[in-house]
Amino acid sequence: MRFTQYPTAAAFMDDVLSVLQIHEIQNNLIYRNIGDGNIMLTVKDDDGRVLLVAARTPPHPMVLYERDNLHSEEVAAFFAKSLPEHGIDVDFLMTNSELAQSLVRHYGTTAGKEFVNNQRLVLSVTDRAVKPRRMACGKLRLATEDDMHFLPYWCADFSVACNIGAYNLQNGLESARRLVADEQLYIWENGTPVSMAASHRKVTGCRFVGYVYTPPQLRGNGYASACVYSLTDRLLTKKHPRCALYIDCANPISNGIYEKIGYEPTGYVEQYREVPVKL
Repeated sequence: MRFTQYPTAAAFMDDVLSVLQIHEIQNNLIYRNIGDGNIMLTVKDDDGRVLLVAARTPPHPMVLYERDNLHSEEVAAFFAKSLPEHGIDVDFLMTNSELAQSLVRHYGTTAGKEFVNNQRLVLSVTDRAVKPRRMACGKLRLATEDDMHFLPYWCADFSVACNIGAYNLQNGLESARRLVADEQLYIWENGTPVSMAASHRKVTGCRFVGYVYTPPQLRGNGYASACVYSLTDRLLTKKHPRCALYIDCANPISNGIYEKIGYEPTGYVEQYREVPVKL
C-alpha cells in the first residue's frame, strides 16, 4: 500500500473525484475540505487504486471515506501508522462509525493518544418537504446585513448548542458575515427573528441544510420546524431534487422534528476528539 499527501487541490481531485462521486452526498464534507494548503491524503493499493480518502481544514475534523464503504482493518492500520511517519498530527476526526472506531484504536496505539466520542450524527436525506401539523406563525426570509446586530451571537452559540466548539464571538461574527454575504442564511421571523437555518453546501442534485438554531428562551414553539420545512421546500428544485442535513443522535427532539418534515436516515458518522492522556 502507498500513503500519499497532496500538495495541491488539483492533484488530489485528479486521484479522488471518481471515488468520491460514488457516494457524493455522503462525501460532502470531504469536498468542502479540498483546497490548497489543506491536509489531503489517500491510501492506494499496489496497483494505484484509491482505497481511502481523507481531508482536513484545521480546526475542523479530518473527514475520511473508504472506497465503496468497504471497511478494511488493514487499510485503517496502515493509514494510522503512516500519519506520524509523515509528521501529520490528528486530534479530531469524523467518519462512519466502523472506520472511526478502528482509526481511534489504531492511531491511538501508534501515536500514544486517547480519544473520546464527541458526537454521533445521522446523515438524513429527503426529496419532499412535509408541512408540520402545527405550523408556527411567521415567515422565512433571507438574512441581511441589517441582522448583524444579533446573528454573530446566534452563530457563536450554535457551536455550543451542537457540541462542536466553545463559545467564540469572533468566530460567530466571521460565520455570520460569510453566510450573509453568500446569501446562504435564512431567518424565521414572527414579528422579530426567532430562528435560523442555512443552505451552506451543495453537491450534484442535493442541497445541505445546517446552522439550525433557535435561542434557548424561544425553543419549544415550533420555530425550528417551520424554518427547516420552509427552507427545505424552497431548496427542492429540478436541479436539486434532494436536501440533506446532519442530526445529532443525542437529541431525540431534533430527530423527531426532521423525520416529520420528511428527512430519512441514510448513514451514521462519529466524531472523536483527542483528550489528555491520564498519567
